[in-house]
Amino acid sequence: MAEKIAADISLEKYLEKTKNKTALLFELTTLGISILSDNNNYSENLRLFGENIGIAFQIKDDLLGMKGNNGWYKKA
Repeated sequence: MAEKIAADISLEKYLEKTKNKTALLFELTTLGISILSDNNNYSENLRLFGENIGIAFQIKDDLLGMKGNNGWYKKA
């Protein structure tokens, strides 16, 4: 069952939860690329890129999971 988003959650709490779940998966993936390529010059940039892509992905996923009065927000 999909997790429901509380309407009263603060932006800070939402971003903290998102960073600790979805964003962390993207972050570790991009950081792993840097480690495997043996080029640590871009490690921090790749880590931040992964984190931000993960946050954006989760926001989009949550928005698509919402259902308005007319019901047009749905995941495919």
